[in-house]
Amino acid sequence: MSHASRAADREHTFESLYEAVYPDLVRFVQRCAHPDHAEDVVAEAFLVVWRRLDELPRLHDDARAWVFGIARNILLNEQRGEQRRRALAVRLADTTALPYAEPDADLVASRVDLSRPVG
Repeated sequence: MSHASRAADREHTFESLYEAVYPDLVRFVQRCAHPDHAEDVVAEAFLVVWRRLDELPRLHDDARAWVFGIARNILLNEQRGEQRRRALAVRLADTTALPYAEPDADLVASRVDLSRPVG
């Protein structure tokens, strides 16, 4: 099989999967995230699908579940990122609660430990 033929088969596989899954995936993501954000999550999910298309399960139901799993993982990663941002904002807000004198840089650095992972 030529490279052009494999590329065409790959594109056809992706387009067929996209058309079959897209509407339901958007509805799923809208229920799990802010509706305005759903299109971005779905686009990111299909980017991952395109990159990992060689891993696509052969059975339609398995392929569909695989795509939904990718979208779910993206949503979970975004939720963890949002939790880290909120925790950082709280830590930063705590540093601004210092007495209104010239802040000691060492004190600020010890209160805002950006290298510490947020759980």
